[in-house]
Amino acid sequence: TYTYTYIYTHMNIYILTHEYIYTHTHTHIYTHT
Repeated sequence: TYTYTYIYTHMNIYILTHEYIYTHTHTHIYTHT
């Protein structure tokens, strides 16, 4: 069987110092059993 998992996470943070932090991650998991 083939299993493909795609995880998308994205986070936007606006902190009190008015600094904008953007983090963006992609995770790909591919499994063949």
